[in-house]
Amino acid sequence: MLGVDVVTERDALVHVSGHPSRVELAEMYALTRPEVAIPVHGERRHIAEHAKLAKTLQIPEAIEVNNGSFVHLAPGKAQIIDEVQSGKLALNGSQIVSIDSTLIKERKKLMHEGLISLTLLLDSIGDLKKAPSFISRGVFDDTNKDVIKDLTVIVKNSLKEFPEKIIECDDLLAKEMKKVLRKVIKNKWGSKPEIIVEVMRIEGCLKI
Repeated sequence: MLGVDVVTERDALVHVSGHPSRVELAEMYALTRPEVAIPVHGERRHIAEHAKLAKTLQIPEAIEVNNGSFVHLAPGKAQIIDEVQSGKLALNGSQIVSIDSTLIKERKKLMHEGLISLTLLLDSIGDLKKAPSFISRGVFDDTNKDVIKDLTVIVKNSLKEFPEKIIECDDLLAKEMKKVLRKVIKNKWGSKPEIIVEVMRIEGCLKI
């Protein structure tokens, strides 16, 4: 907007790699003359080639490490003596958790696919005592009456089609209803949101 002429790698050779070339590495080793070389950046093949290069440059010791390698440097010979737990970490509020944890996987799914919650209020024999209650986050507008109407019909029809053993068991009913909704949502919107189905039972009549 200020009229600046921006030059990118598409226009000229302006990109500078963060990885040194073999010539630059050789110059660095000639200047510093280390006793031990421990390549730590790059893919496995980069580390192996770097260690091989260091040995050809008369560096006394070159160690190929993995993430988590525990290296003894001195006194004596430098070598890997143990492995420590390593990996990417994430910050959940003030809590540090593994990037591969269930918590982070659920967060990612909610971020990309959204959430649908269904609450069913049934009597002891499985009849609906109130219209199914839907809450959507990032899947559809839960004030959209047409969508709610369509999903309500699907839920009611499913309750009629489920065998008695499913209707009688809250956990089984929630599981099967989740399967139905998952299939419908995927076909309708092409997404796979997190789906929560809560089944509540009441006795007697309920005034709506």
